[in-house]
This record gives sequence, structure tokens and C-alpha cells, in this order.
Amino acid sequence: MASARLAYVVVRHRRIDGLAVFMIGILLLGLLSAVAVGDVRLLAARDSVTTIFVGGTFLVTTLFRRPVLYLVSRRFRAPDPESRRRWDAVWDTEPGFRRMYMIASATWGTALLAEAIVRIVAVYVLPLDMVVALSSPVQLGLIALLAAWSIGLRRRPGHRQWKYRLDRELPARNRLGVRSADPATRQR
Repeated sequence: MASARLAYVVVRHRRIDGLAVFMIGILLLGLLSAVAVGDVRLLAARDSVTTIFVGGTFLVTTLFRRPVLYLVSRRFRAPDPESRRRWDAVWDTEPGFRRMYMIASATWGTALLAEAIVRIVAVYVLPLDMVVALSSPVQLGLIALLAAWSIGLRRRPGHRQWKYRLDRELPARNRLGVRSADPATRQR
């Protein structure tokens, strides 16, 4: 499904949908690791490969203009072109908003990579039945902690102002950073 959507967007809009590429990467890693046979311990560590891909993507995208966490949030919270425009305007004008997404992406990426590395080491050091029993609860626990931390990050004082701007059209700032009350002088 993701590959069909990616092909449609490339043909129709002449652009690559980064989220679709990300999802296809996860699916391909899952397929490749499913056909990898042989060592039982390697099979137990296969989920870590996907986690490394996801965590690495979170970290690497902090080096680019917009991290993947921002793109995912915008995809789900801004369904129409007008709300996407507002999201982009807040991204372009609010350094704190950008910083929040950069910090969140770096934190998620680092935590997921660390968890995957610890899990791979555990597969080869601990008894296999213990690793299998602990692997999913530890990963789900980490994701729950990261989600709680992310919610806390979004509840910081500056986020209310950004949320208001994301939900409603506010006057744009002029080149000097002053909000214009006159709709005719708004920057678009």
C-alpha cells in the first residue's frame, strides 16, 4: 500500500513522499529479516534491525531542514493544505517550535538506537528464553516513557501559543518580527 501511494505521488505530483519512503524501508527490513534463516540468536535480534533503522532515521533527519517527527506530526494533524501552510508558517517563524521537534527527534532516535544495541548485546550474552521474554516489554516500556516525555514536552508554556497558531489563522510577522494587525499587510 505504501509503495502504491509513493508511486502515485511521484507520478501525479512529481515529488517523493518522505514518509512513504520511510514506511517502505521499515516494511522491506521486516521482509528481509523474515527470510534470514540460520542462527536462532540472529532471528531473536531481527526486530533490533528495524529499531536501528527507525532510530537512525530520527537522528539523521535532525541534520536536515525538517526532522521526520515533525513530518509525521504534520501529516496527521494537518490534513488540508491550509492547515499544512499554518504548520509550515509556525515552523518558519518560531525557533522554539523547531527546537522542540529537533530535541524530540534526537531523543527518540538516541533512545531507540540505545535500546536496539542493548537488545542485540543481550541476545548474545543472556539466555535466549530470557531475552525473548523481556524484549517486547522493554521495548514497549521505552516507547511508553518516550511518549509520556513527548507529551510533557508539548505541555510546556510556549506550546500553547504554537497550538493556537496551528489551529487558527493569526497575523503573520513582518520582516522586523512585528505582527501586523492589518490583513492587507500580512505576509503570505
